Amino acid sequence: MGNHYVCFCLQNHYAMKNVRTLFAIFFSLMLLAMSSCASASKQFSRRLRGTWNIVNYDVQRPDVRAAAMPNYGTITFNKNGTGILNATNMFLDIARRGNHNFEWNNTENTVVIKSNNSEFSKSWIVMTNKKGQQIWKSTDGANAVQTLELRR
Repeated sequence: MGNHYVCFCLQNHYAMKNVRTLFAIFFSLMLLAMSSCASASKQFSRRLRGTWNIVNYDVQRPDVRAAAMPNYGTITFNKNGTGILNATNMFLDIARRGNHNFEWNNTENTVVIKSNNSEFSKSWIVMTNKKGQQIWKSTDGANAVQTLELRR
């Protein structure tokens, strides 16, 4: 009876050791996955910083012909989560032209712009994320889809 007890204890010991090892591996993989998401988000944030030319702002509605607005102006993303939209297109009405301050944040595939006085104030889905080009899409909550193209 003593040998069976020793065997059972040894088996139990090795089983617990395996469970601890599996838990450690699982926990390490979870930390790695979380850190890679955070690093992708940080890498995208660094890529966005600086001034971009808004080469096209397009609004698609099912009932209206497309309204593209080329050479809209510039948008600057600062490191501290603030920015300035400088709308210079001469076809914009007076209220939309000029400098508009905003706050921003991002994940690896979205950008959120918050401002009281900008039509860009919304969540944007990143369609293209390149060093010299960004293409984002969003909706107005109704039937319109906006596309924003930025270039350095």
